[in-house]
Parts: sequence; structure tokens; C-alpha cells
Amino acid sequence: YENSPKYHLFLIKQILDLEILKKIVGKKNNNKNILLIKKGLNFILNISHPDKTLPFFNDTNRNYIKVDKIKKKFEIIFGDLGNFKFKNKIFPIIYNKQFKLITKCCEPSPKYNPGHTHGDNLSFELSILNKRILTGRGISTYENNNDRKIQRSSKNHNSIEINGLSANEVWNSFRVARKSKISSLKISKNSIYAECLGYYHNFKFNVHKRKWILKNKNLQILDEVKNKDFKIYLNFTPETNVKYNNIENCYLIKNGNVKAKISFDSTKHSLKEFNYYEDFENIKKFFLIEIFSKKNCN
Repeated sequence: YENSPKYHLFLIKQILDLEILKKIVGKKNNNKNILLIKKGLNFILNISHPDKTLPFFNDTNRNYIKVDKIKKKFEIIFGDLGNFKFKNKIFPIIYNKQFKLITKCCEPSPKYNPGHTHGDNLSFELSILNKRILTGRGISTYENNNDRKIQRSSKNHNSIEINGLSANEVWNSFRVARKSKISSLKISKNSIYAECLGYYHNFKFNVHKRKWILKNKNLQILDEVKNKDFKIYLNFTPETNVKYNNIENCYLIKNGNVKAKISFDSTKHSLKEFNYYEDFENIKKFFLIEIFSKKNCN
């Protein structure tokens, strides 16, 4: 409905609690609600990281009941969850033995009041060997302040900025003015291609084209913006160590048994440290790579 994984899970839990209460007081369960819970949990498990953490799209952080606990609660009372196949065009995923890539390729929703929407169109999160590596920075407040403004921006996610602007024109705590649109989306087994019409500037929208290609032990991301300089953001989990290797001209990534390299076409980039908002109380430090690009970047 409004495309925040955390609130999707909250809604499923509330419906589940209602059906459990009916069972306790001897009322008949609503079969449509039971089916809705099954489909909703299947969907959220599909888009979760291998460690069952939700992707930090829109207003999502770790301030929620764990998915596997809700699943276990359902199965104890109502039996097997079952498996459902989805045409997932909101958070398309591709994966193999090495990677799980979760993307956000949807428009602000609902159109009349997309209060939890961020500027994170065509952003993504990545797990390697079951460890979260790239993620959003999370949120720490709903107050109308500068932190809220930054946490709703593109830079808070693994997305881009054009002319310093996010895909959606977010303002105040829960407002969106000019909204982006997904003008093209193609999903295959090993790739996702999407076009986002947004980043309103000088009385017109700009187009961001992004393609993710998964090949065995490699993930390639292609970004294209016509006649505009833009900035790419890569936000890492606090557990991930990032160092620049001058000799190989790449970034070395390490998280437990995961070792990876990140390289790109642009020669202008920087490594910074920022706050990661795990929930509304816990703040940690994490590494961020900023990439400055002209028109196209691989």
C-alpha cells in the first residue's frame, strides 16, 4: 500500500493478532484474512535479507518484531505457511549462491498521501554470502527537522542525486510534492532494468536509468543520466569494513568471511563515515562511498 516493509509487517501482525483472538474466544476465523497473512508473510520473506532483516526502504528500520517470530507464531496456530509466487514489481529481487539483491522500483504510494515515501527510487540493498553488505541508513525520527529531511533523501539510500536533488521532492515530515514515475521496468532471472522519471529541476523532470546484472561472483550496476552530472551513494552496514586500495584503484570490502572489491569508471570518489540509524534509539557509525559521475557510470 505505502511500500514501507516495516509497516507491511506491522499490518500483517495486527491481522494475525485479530485472528488469534477470534480463536481464543471461540469465534470463526476469517479465511480471507488467513490467506492475506500467508501471502503477506511470503512476500516479506521474499524481499528480506537472508538474515531475515527487512530492507530499509522508505520509513523502515529495525524497530519491528522479527519476521521469523511472526512466521513461527502463525504456523504453531494455523499450520504451514505455504509458498506463493508473486509478480513482484515493487521490490524486484535477483539472487544466486553468492548474492541477494533487493531493489526498489516503485512510485510514491498512495498517490494522495505518500507520507512514508523517501527519495529512494531505484535504490537497492545487497547481501553477500548471507551477510548484509549494502543497506539504507535507516531512520531515527519523525520530527520535522534536518535529520528527517536527510533520512528521506536519496543519499540515505543506495541511489543517486541529480543536481543535489532526490528522485521525489520530499518536504516536511510526511509530505511529497513532485513525485517520480517508473517509466520502464524489465526483470529477468539475472538482471533488472528500470527507468525513473524524477529529480525535478528547472521546470522539468530528469531520467535515471539503472541496470543490475548478476553474473556468478560479480554484480555489475550501470547508471545513465542524460546530460547531467550526478552523485552515486553506496551505504554499508556498520559491520562492514571499507578501505581504498590505491594500487588496484578499488575499494576493499570485508565483513566476516565476506571479501569483495568495488570498482567503477569514475575517478572522482570519496570514503566517508556517517551515522547509521538501526532504530529510533541506537545510532552506529558506517562507511559511505560517494561517486561523482558524468552521464554514465559502471
